[in-house]
Amino acid sequence: MQSVFRVLPILDTDLGVIQLRINRRWHRFLCPAPAALHLALARAVGPAEWNPMSRTLAIRVPRTGSANGKACAFVLEPLNGSDRSASTLTRDHAAILIG
Repeated sequence: MQSVFRVLPILDTDLGVIQLRINRRWHRFLCPAPAALHLALARAVGPAEWNPMSRTLAIRVPRTGSANGKACAFVLEPLNGSDRSASTLTRDHAAILIG
């Protein structure tokens, strides 16, 4: 089994929900920092890499003196198969953002 997957994320910055297609299946996650993830994706110097064991999405952004850039990591919370529904997670996340 592959430990890291190259992915092309689909991000809803309003809800903080990100979708990744892995092995021909769609997976949905909640991102605690959608604005930061959006900025990193916009500046990416290579493909995003998903590590399912650590639930981490790594994105490389430009860095002076480094051809490979600097890795930014985002830990994502799964929405599929979780004990809590997507609407509950989204509502809780919105409450955290609002105050």
